[in-house]
Order: sequence, then structure tokens, then C-alpha cells
Amino acid sequence: RTHVAEMIVDRFSAQELAAGAKREDLLAKALARMDERARTGMPYIFTRILSSYAGPFDDLTLPSFATQPDWEAELGVVFKTGGQRIGRGTAMDHVAGYLVVNDITNRDQIFTADPKDLGTDWLHAKNNPGYFPMGPMIVPKEFVPDPHDLRITLTLNGEVMQDETTGDMIFDIPRQIEVLSTYARIMPGDVMA
Repeated sequence: RTHVAEMIVDRFSAQELAAGAKREDLLAKALARMDERARTGMPYIFTRILSSYAGPFDDLTLPSFATQPDWEAELGVVFKTGGQRIGRGTAMDHVAGYLVVNDITNRDQIFTADPKDLGTDWLHAKNNPGYFPMGPMIVPKEFVPDPHDLRITLTLNGEVMQDETTGDMIFDIPRQIEVLSTYARIMPGDVMA
């Protein structure tokens, strides 16, 4: 929730900031939009291709066209059973466990260059080889009392870059599974971040 609100302010508020608007006020408006989205909206889903997967200690080679590589540590949900049209009430029955994933993104590649009307381009932005490191282990669901109450911290060269909780997700895990399984068939072993 906070991450998306910050992206909205950073990406789309240059004119308002130049006109004297306070970043805190714009962030508060964006957070209110996220709260409304949680009440009435749907999760925004993108997919990753298998070649973007990597182990937790694999080297990451940035492509020459990436000028703004970014990272985001996330909770990964590993499925033990698949299905389609899974309801919220039974969604967690399909979960095997959890692992840490790192959602690497070329921020400069998110929006299509031509034609701009097409919107986002997740192939260029997120699917380079090694852009989805995960692990090193899966924690079985039984050992995680509340997956919506976990702290996720990411450091880069000893500097804390991200320190958030899974309680800040816009949509809880059952809602994400419900929406994902409406439009795609979940398979055993799939990972949802």
C-alpha cells in the first residue's frame, strides 16, 4: 500500500510539487486512493516467465538497457494444490508455505515507449534472466501463524532499503488467490508474490 502510494507521488506528481504542493499531502491522497482500492478494487496481476527465476545467491547481471533497476522484497506464497475459481473461504487451503522473493524491476522500462497508449510492459521491466530471486527456503504454512503479520527487510551493501510489513498489503492473500484463480489456473508449485 505504502510502496504503491509512493510510486504514484514520485511518478505522477511533478507538476503539483513544482506548483508548491507538499509531498506529505500528495502521499496522504495516494494512500486514501489505496484504501478505496482495497475496498472496491481488484489486485493488479502480472506474470513472470520461468527464465526470470533465480536462486537467492545467484549473481544478477543487469541488461545494458536497464538504467533504473529497482528491487522490492516480497512475501512469496507457494501453492500445494492448484485450481481455478478458488473462493476466499478456501483459498488458504491451497497454500503450502511461504518464502522470500525479490521483485527486480527496470523502472525505466515499465511504460511502453511505442505506442504509449498500451500502458505497462512487464516483459521488459520484470522478466530479464535472474530478475526473480527467491528462497533460500520455503517455510511450511503451519509454522507461520499469520502471514499478514510478517516483517520484510531488504538491505543493499548493509544499507536498509526496505523495512515493511505484510500487513501493509493492499489486498490480503485470500483475495489475491481468489482473483488470480478467476483468470488463470493455479498449478501446484506456482509462486504468487
